[in-house]
Amino acid sequence: MGEFMDSISQWFANNMDIVFFIYGLAFFVMGISILIQPKKESEFRIANIFWLLSGFGLVHGVNEWLDMWAIIKGRSEFLDLIRWFCLVISFIFLFEFGRRLFIINVSSESTDWKLKQSILKYTDWWQSLVLGLFVFIIGITSHDFWEVGSIWARYLFGFWGAILTGFGFFIYYWLEKQKLEMLKVKKYFLMAALSFIAYGFFSGLVVPEGDFFPANYINVKTFLSVMHIPVQVFLTIMAIIMTFSIGSVMQIFNWEARRKLINALENEKESKRILLKTNELFEKIFSSMHLMIAYMDRDFNFIRVNKAYAEADERTPDFFVGKNHFDLYPNEENEAIFRSVVETSEPYFAFEKPFQYHEHPERGVTYWDWSLQPIKDASGKVEGLILALLNVTDRKHAEDESAMLKMQLAQSQKMEAIGRLAGGIAHDFNNLLTAIIGYGSFLKTNMDKENPLIAYVEQILSSAEKAANLTQQLLTFSRKQIINPKPVNLNEIVKKIEGLLIRLIGEDIELKTKLADEELTVIADSGQIEQVLMNLATNARDAMPHGGTLIIETRLVELTKEYKKTHDVEAPGVYAMVSVSDTGAGMDEKTKEKIFEPFFTTKEMGRGTGLGLAIVYGIIKQHNGYINVYSEPGKGTTFRIYIPIAKPELKESEPIALPVPTGGTETVLIAEDDAEVRKITREVLNNFGYKVIEAVNGVDAINKFRENKDKVQLLLFDVIMPLKTGMEAYEEIRKIKPGIKVLFTSGYPLV
Repeated sequence: MGEFMDSISQWFANNMDIVFFIYGLAFFVMGISILIQPKKESEFRIANIFWLLSGFGLVHGVNEWLDMWAIIKGRSEFLDLIRWFCLVISFIFLFEFGRRLFIINVSSESTDWKLKQSILKYTDWWQSLVLGLFVFIIGITSHDFWEVGSIWARYLFGFWGAILTGFGFFIYYWLEKQKLEMLKVKKYFLMAALSFIAYGFFSGLVVPEGDFFPANYINVKTFLSVMHIPVQVFLTIMAIIMTFSIGSVMQIFNWEARRKLINALENEKESKRILLKTNELFEKIFSSMHLMIAYMDRDFNFIRVNKAYAEADERTPDFFVGKNHFDLYPNEENEAIFRSVVETSEPYFAFEKPFQYHEHPERGVTYWDWSLQPIKDASGKVEGLILALLNVTDRKHAEDESAMLKMQLAQSQKMEAIGRLAGGIAHDFNNLLTAIIGYGSFLKTNMDKENPLIAYVEQILSSAEKAANLTQQLLTFSRKQIINPKPVNLNEIVKKIEGLLIRLIGEDIELKTKLADEELTVIADSGQIEQVLMNLATNARDAMPHGGTLIIETRLVELTKEYKKTHDVEAPGVYAMVSVSDTGAGMDEKTKEKIFEPFFTTKEMGRGTGLGLAIVYGIIKQHNGYINVYSEPGKGTTFRIYIPIAKPELKESEPIALPVPTGGTETVLIAEDDAEVRKITREVLNNFGYKVIEAVNGVDAINKFRENKDKVQLLLFDVIMPLKTGMEAYEEIRKIKPGIKVLFTSGYPLV
């Protein structure tokens, strides 16, 4: 047995160059395998420090090959320096790898925080630097830096670096067990751990022979004498095991890369599925939405349009593809807008933009909300446009209609307010005229016809009558004038007044009448309608000072719901229409807005009261009709009047003859808050033989009636009085004497 071991020992002694070659090759392969293994963006924390182990393998492999070279060529001082330098650097790589792996393990979330802080405090990078400097100083200052320097490098770096690395692999697997167990790399981690620990003992403690402890007892010579095999053989075997185990451990990165690739493929597949589904959804939305959308290139050639866009032009989406927008819809203004968007890369928006279809003139002007968005490429250059259109014609018409209705309502309210004001003035004015005309008539009756003062009295009465006529005009405008409506033929009224109108307008104005063939029967006061025609003819005459044409036309028309939307019409239906047109100067919008207001006139001072058209407006409204005016400066004016057609069964009734008053001796209770009116009423009744009891308001009337209920045969009450109205006072009195007769009066003709 001894001879066999001696022969083996002798063989190794003669072939140590081969041993060192294999020894260095194993480490060099380990370094290369780590270096070329993809580890970028790995989730394993150990991936960031494997470059240190790769450095150890490469440099230590070179160091073993230098040892081989020393055996083959012999040692030299320069070669020993290089060998020593490579040995120290490789062990520093190993030590730093072990130290950082230890830090990674300690930094794990499962490690106690206080323990972690205390350990990290004493395992900083500066320790490697200090130990390295120590080894360099010893090596340089010693008589044999190769022997002494390499011994201390093995003691301080080689041994502890391999021990830290071995235990580090074991602990790392235990901490990352949840991730690594499924990869079935446990045995490789354990193999790497044990091989590095064994390497640490063989390489870090079995050192070249030295003259200090423990190198003088435990060294390569004593190991050879005991084992009969050079320690380098065991180190080579460890190196091969370490390389194999590290190579197997590195498979975790291949698995990780495969997993990422599979995830990427699955994500790509899922992304394609989502993209396909999104495209399908987009297609459905694009095709079904009512918003008109077109996609075109920078030269305005259609690439695609949606169904709404095509149907708006009564075509299919395919029809537009490849065609130029402005070949289909030529418009210089819009083309300039499109070009501006392409040149400036700024989007364009427009609201209620009018557009006229050249191929569909029957559609008239339509209104659109626009959105023109530029589509840019990666360099920012506009490569296409997206045009979105929304037809807002109905909304525009509705808004215009709403604005028209608001304007009509405001005008109606204004005219109503003016009417109430005019009616109130006329009411008070009537009370004053009642006293003036009453006392004037008494004065004239009691004066001798030869009295020279009677002319003054007649002048007073004449002026009062004119004032009364003015009051009647105000009441007509405010629609409180008494009218006598009955079935009349509108054509007959025009024929009847035609001669008078000819004399009214003068010889330089031609009158033309165009009467409807059918009979236009309306419920109206013929005198009031004549007044309307005369006032309109007078206005037309004044608008044509140098002559012209006046046209009066009658027709049977139907006012529809659509007409109601844009005109001041409450009830659609069949109407008799009479229009009065002139070829005069016409008027602007501001004038048209005010022509029906009382006392508004465009004539010079002294040529008109401003009540002519106000009276026309009041009369037509009192007949439940409508009046519209159409006029432009220089193009004449047309008034159109609409009066509801009467039911066929209505016929004109015979007037009832009223008896002439003869007077009496009964007692009449007068209730009137205006003293002058009350006084003149008393005088008139007394002159006809009646006895009169006066009351100044409604409450006074009730009290006076209670005192004289057996005497009073008639109540003559003003409608509007303080404390109680005439009607309220009458209701109280009727409870006292149910059969009592009453006659109501007012400054207003209608109550």
